Amino acid sequence: MGRRHLEKLLAYCPTGTAEGERGIRSGVFVQFSTWTSLVVPPPYSPIVLIGKKGCGKSILVDFSVDVLEAKGVPCAKLRPRDLSLDDVPETASVSQAHAHAYGVLVRATAIALGEKLSGLLKKAEAALLDEAINAGVARSDLISKAAKLLPKVAKAVTDIDISTLLPEQPKEVAVHLDKSLKQALAETKSPKSVYVFLDDTDQVASPARPGQLNRIWGLLLAARELAELSPEIRCIITLREEVWLRIANDRASQRDQTDHFFSLLRRLDPTSEQLKLIVRRRLDLAKQAAGDAAFVDRYEPFFDGTRPHMPGSDTVTSWEDLVATRSRGRPRDCIQLLHSLAKAALDANTDKILDSQVAPVVKTFSESRADLLAQETEQELPALKDVIKSFARRDIYDDGSFKATTSNALAHLKTVPSMFSLRLYGSALQAESNEHALRLLSFLYRVGFLNARRVRPGGRYAYVSPADEPNLASEANHNNLQTISWEVHPAFRDFLISHQSELALRLRRT
Repeated sequence: MGRRHLEKLLAYCPTGTAEGERGIRSGVFVQFSTWTSLVVPPPYSPIVLIGKKGCGKSILVDFSVDVLEAKGVPCAKLRPRDLSLDDVPETASVSQAHAHAYGVLVRATAIALGEKLSGLLKKAEAALLDEAINAGVARSDLISKAAKLLPKVAKAVTDIDISTLLPEQPKEVAVHLDKSLKQALAETKSPKSVYVFLDDTDQVASPARPGQLNRIWGLLLAARELAELSPEIRCIITLREEVWLRIANDRASQRDQTDHFFSLLRRLDPTSEQLKLIVRRRLDLAKQAAGDAAFVDRYEPFFDGTRPHMPGSDTVTSWEDLVATRSRGRPRDCIQLLHSLAKAALDANTDKILDSQVAPVVKTFSESRADLLAQETEQELPALKDVIKSFARRDIYDDGSFKATTSNALAHLKTVPSMFSLRLYGSALQAESNEHALRLLSFLYRVGFLNARRVRPGGRYAYVSPADEPNLASEANHNNLQTISWEVHPAFRDFLISHQSELALRLRRT
């Protein structure tokens, strides 16, 4: 029976991607408390959903489309393949990219809503729309006229019961979601809506090349222009946090529009408790699917014992803390770690996940997280994995295990550019430069390799989020930095411990 539980856990923890979880997303989606604040933008403005890869942006978009369309609200979900900006030259200005992107966006939206629009437009309007679609972006006058036809498809939320969309969720969840949506839309003072979702927006260009950043800017400005046409047009844009950081830090051209978008940003940054809720939801669904009600504790069918050891340590923890702390704050990591643990147990032919199976799984998983972070930021800091490896040195940490004071962290980072060539945002970093060490510290903090802890009275610490203090590691913040301690995120520590062992072995051989 135990193997059946593990097999069901694999079924409910397949890949962690929106595409791989299409068949189960209505049951596993848990972000109801903040959902409406993320998908109901203020009138005449878009919302930009910022988050790291794997934080749940795409599944939120897919779930939102499911709910809104069930409630009768028309939705156009646009992917990079629908929004080709290849015709925008790299030498184009932001305004030129904006003009081109607006034509592409209106055309793609009209095509996505084509059937709904065709039934509502008068003959002359339909002819105009067809002409604009066929003209592409060649006729800006046609595009502007066609864009004004889009609100015609807008509809008010209906009273359809969406419980059938959420067959594995408690009834009160659907009721709360329905009520919250109606209230949020009512507050916008526009009874009708048509939604335009732009998912994976950063993939319309190569963020590594400054000329192509203008394409992303052009699309953001185009979405804002479209939303400004009518309070009934609601635009939701998803963007990876690393790309937003690059846009905000780029010096290739004037980014005077950045400040205009700050009030429109919504960050997807799940808390530890939200990650645990995601874990619990998956376990409950797997237990239910296994058809065995004998277990009272949700962890008992899947895990042997209740207090596993932290890998390579005598310290014990809980299973959900072990999974959550090694997730980098990303739901996808939680799901993939659960998948790896369940698969290891099945491969070992055990009925449950054993304490002894954790260390080898987590060691491999930890290095894969370092690889993924390096891939995500290869355009900004190509040598990130080498930088991560440099933190295997034990003399860095003067404030506890994998924890360093600001002075020690900066002292180490000053030496890193002398170990290998290092470029950050296209600029070479120099050894022994305090300014460059601060830039590197700030980057490692903002991408989640290092956590910041502020000393509190009584020797306690409070974690400082990059979302709250993005410019924490800067010369202007010198005095505050003296109260900060930096710790390597737990997700990467097992990789560093393994690397420490490799280094020690090499020394013994020499």
